[in-house]
Order: sequence, then structure tokens, then C-alpha cells
Amino acid sequence: MSITYKSTAFKGGKDKHTFVFDLKNTAKNSSKMDSKNIPKLKNNELFSIYSAAADGTSTTLMKLKDNKNFSKEDLRVIGGRFYKEYKRLKSKTLLLNIKDFQIFNGTSDIDALQGFVEGFLLSDYKLQEVKSSATKKETLDIEVHTSGLKPAKVTELKSQLKESEHVSQAVHFARRLGDLPGNMMTPSILAKNAESIKSPALKVTVWNKTKIKKEKMGGLLGVSLGSAEEPKFIIMEYKPKGLKAKSTPTVLVGKGLTFDAGGISIKPSAKMDEMRYDMCGGASVIGAMKLICDMKLKAHVIALIPSTENLLGASAVKPGDVLTARNGKTIEVLNTDAEGRLILADALVYASELGAKEILSTATLTGAMVVALGNSHTGFFTRDDKLAEKINETSIISGENLWRMPLTDDHVSDMQGSYADLSNLASFRGAGSATAAAFLEQFVLKDVPYAHLDIAGTAWNASKRKSYHASNGATGVLVRSFYEYVKNA
Repeated sequence: MSITYKSTAFKGGKDKHTFVFDLKNTAKNSSKMDSKNIPKLKNNELFSIYSAAADGTSTTLMKLKDNKNFSKEDLRVIGGRFYKEYKRLKSKTLLLNIKDFQIFNGTSDIDALQGFVEGFLLSDYKLQEVKSSATKKETLDIEVHTSGLKPAKVTELKSQLKESEHVSQAVHFARRLGDLPGNMMTPSILAKNAESIKSPALKVTVWNKTKIKKEKMGGLLGVSLGSAEEPKFIIMEYKPKGLKAKSTPTVLVGKGLTFDAGGISIKPSAKMDEMRYDMCGGASVIGAMKLICDMKLKAHVIALIPSTENLLGASAVKPGDVLTARNGKTIEVLNTDAEGRLILADALVYASELGAKEILSTATLTGAMVVALGNSHTGFFTRDDKLAEKINETSIISGENLWRMPLTDDHVSDMQGSYADLSNLASFRGAGSATAAAFLEQFVLKDVPYAHLDIAGTAWNASKRKSYHASNGATGVLVRSFYEYVKNA
């Protein structure tokens, strides 16, 4: 794709598509279209849309909800919705005028334009590489008219739109990792994708099964025993020049379960194909690292991705078996389908050993999270109020809905084992996402700020919630949030 900038007068042209806003049916916009053709807004609608084409030029006019403070996320949603209109009209170049973005309460013109373009670019994703007759992806060309902006503001706008390009590329990168089927996204292939990210500040190390066993990662090793595919433990360290030699890193941990059949506690066959998405936590962390590298952030960040499959081979872990995690704690496996917490446990112990200043983990961990929050919000768990405040602030900036959930000693007591230190299944049926987070907490040093983000509901098939998500498939959730968290730390 390409974005070009022009300071000349704004006008359309052949094979070009003009996008403008209209408020209150005043027809005060950059086009000469009659705004009376726009459908009236229905209850709770953010906008309505009308398009027309003539002489090779097409125009979309969008009416906005009156008296609303529009956030950058609102503009992303508008950009995502407009992308579908743009594709329907088959235009080659999109024309945007900065003046049309000077109408929003609560958002500057540059932020509004960035949000719109970011939503537009995030929408431009579709996995086609597994089809024998995949169509060539069309190039997106965006022409931004900056007439009236001061040079310093034009520079700021270019910088922000370049960031949006990198954001969309990183999110698409993560989506692709999630969407590829299990035979095309094994732990080894996931590791190679992590290694494909190039930056002089990035070092990627991959541990094989022998090394994992030597490092006493009993949870990761145990889950992998039912699969012919080797487990991998992926370590990505980003440390640009100029930082202190002994800088303390922010550590991101993502579950990389590339396919989950449930093990001996096998899952129902219906929609089992969707268990390719059980590695979306790892995909989001890898995507965030790509974005951090591309934007050259001045921060020390380490990403850890424990990766394996959870299958039913002859050597698979059985219900009742006891595994020993890296920190020596023993775990009674009462349900082999509660495997994500087992592989994350070892990674969290290792993260603590790295001297982390804070640890954020993410996984498609529990169905209970889907019951609690659906596919609208990612639930997060932490006992650290300051960390919770930072995550809430990040949510506002990134536009991704993050919601704090309870985590107490009651949840910890529910995870005590009968024959081992801990059980991977709670003794009480309720609060499954909270007890899972309480289990993970036992593998983090007490003085290290820690939060777990459960993306079971938001990792895939959430297009009804955000217009810029694909109609089905992975969302790339948390790539933006992890990036913004590190950027604003």
C-alpha cells in the first residue's frame, strides 16, 4: 500500500474515491453531494452511509451521530466500515481531506484521521495462501490532502500514519499465525515466524525438547508428550542501544498451543478445528514484538512463548498424573484439557528469573471468560492496583476493551491439590477464569507486578464487535495494547 500527501486543493478524479463526513445534514463538506440522500440514523447507530458514482469517480458521504464525543476508536470503527464500501465500489485510490476530520468533539483532526486510516488498514486482511487459486491482493492507495496544515502538523500527521501502517502490518502478522491450520502452524513453524522478525535490537532463541527437559520445564514437556511434534520454548529479547546495561525488562508471556484436541480429556468434535486458535496468545505477543521492533521503541522487552500441541498419543499425560514445574511445585493433572496453565507455569517461572520489572501473560485460557464477558472484552486479573491502572489507561489508548476481574485468596485455595501442591482444575465449579489466573499467580515471584489477560472470547470470530475485524478468524487482539503499554511505560 502507499500513502501520498498533497497540499493542493482537494478534488476528485477518475478511478478515485472521495470520502467525506457530514454533520446535521448541513451539506458542509468537501463534496457537492446532496446530503439528503443519506439514510437517517437508527437508534444507537454511530453513523449512516451513502455512496454514489459517476464518470469514473465515486464518493461516500457519511452522516455522524449528533452531539457525540468521538474517540480514536470510534474513528477506527468508521474506517473499518468504510473499507467494505470502498471494496464494493472497486475504486483504486482513496482521497481524504484533513479538513473533513476537523469536526469531531473530543478528538483532534490528526488523531481522527489516524484512527480512520488505521481502521481502514486493519480491515485489509484475508488469509488466502492456503487456496490453490488465491487472487492477488490489490494495492491500497491513499491520497491525503493537507491544505491548511502547518508544516509541523504535516510532519506529525505523516509520523502517525506511518505508525498506523506498522500497527496494521503487525496485527495482520498475528492474525495469520492464528488463522493457519494446525498442520501449517506447528511449534517449529511458529518459532520460524518469530525468527523471521528482523531488527538489530532483537535476539530470538528457540529451545528444543532436549533443552526444555534439561531446563526442568515439566509442564510444557508433559503437555507435549501426546504429540509427535516437538515442543518449542521461544525467547525474544528486544534491547536497543542506549539502554542501561542492567535494565529491567517488561516480560510478555503468550500461550503458543498450536492445536488443542484436549488430550485424553478430549474435546467434543464440533468446531474442534477452531482449536488452531489456542495459540493466539503467543501470536499476539509475537505480533507485538514485531511492532515494537518496527517502531524502534526505547524499551527493554522480553517475550516468552511456550509452544506445543495437546494431543492423544501413546505417551500422553493421563488424568491423575503429577507434573513438576520449573520452580519445583507439583501439579496434579485432573483434566488434560486444562493444559494452557501448565505450559504457562514454566514460562512464568522463567520470566521471574529474568528479573522482570513486570510480567503480562495472555492466553485463550478459559471458556469461563467467554461466559463472563462474551467476545466484547478481554478480562484481566491482577492484585496490583497500579498495574491495573496502567492496563486501564492502555485500554483507552489502544481502543481494545480490557476489563478487570477479581483475583483473591479464595481462588487460590480452590486450586490446592489433593496429592500434589496444586491441581490444574478447581475444587469449586464456578469462577473458572479467576481460579485459572490464581493458579498462574503461584509461579510468579511475590514482589513482581503481574497481570494475566484472558482472550478466550476476543481472540477470534469477533467481527460483530469491531468492523475492522475479519468476518471470521483471528483478531490479533492485544497486539495494539501490548505495544501501547510498552510505548507509554
